Amino acid sequence: ASAVTILLAAFSALPLLVVAISIALGGLLYGITTPSRDLLVRAATPPGFIGIAFGFTSTGLGIGGAVGPVVCGWTMDAGRPDWTFVLIAAVTALAVFTVFTVQPGDHRRDG
Repeated sequence: ASAVTILLAAFSALPLLVVAISIALGGLLYGITTPSRDLLVRAATPPGFIGIAFGFTSTGLGIGGAVGPVVCGWTMDAGRPDWTFVLIAAVTALAVFTVFTVQPGDHRRDG
């Protein structure tokens, strides 16, 4: 739902107020899922590796927080602000996809 509301802002010729509400709703929906992220990481992590998993997750969030604004700024400078919303929606949809494809207790280890 978050990705859909953000895509709505990208491809619709809507009044500014509706776009602002759409983006706010997308952010709210995304924010609601944040606590479940920690539970998903905990459920998908093998015993004894929770610190590594949360370190990896925290590092990924930091990298995304540094790279995301640069990429979004590049799309806006290129005259395609609509692609900013498309990228945000795609990353959100990818996160949802991983939640549905990684099952609790699915601990594959190579080696």
